[in-house]
Amino acid sequence: MLAEKNLKYIMPVRRNNPAIEYGPIRDGECKMKNRHFIWRGRVIRYYQYEVSGHRFITYLDDRLRVEEEQDYLTRITTHPDGYTEAGYQERLRRFGTLTLTYRMSGVKAPDEVYMAYKQRNEIEKNLFFAHPVCKVSG
Repeated sequence: MLAEKNLKYIMPVRRNNPAIEYGPIRDGECKMKNRHFIWRGRVIRYYQYEVSGHRFITYLDDRLRVEEEQDYLTRITTHPDGYTEAGYQERLRRFGTLTLTYRMSGVKAPDEVYMAYKQRNEIEKNLFFAHPVCKVSG
């Protein structure tokens, strides 16, 4: 729909979306092919693919993966109603990932797409927190 209107975009994709290919993470392909960049002192691995004419890049942040894994395992103990060992196994390959779909002018490197998304996200967060402060009285 956005492509039909010739709009440019970068959008995150929910981790449970069936279009996401988690095989390269499971198989270690992004590590073996040495596809990575450094962002804020963190190694971000990635792989690119296309599904039905849509471009995707899935990023893996190992530091975030470990944090999310620890958080989930802790919640199995503290919140047993919503967190289970089966749920952990189901989510294991998705921890620490971010998948973006995008349409941008020109060919963009995966690190450029990632940084553009992160910058936009920072702007949105700042606007959200600034909104109550910037109310205009009328």
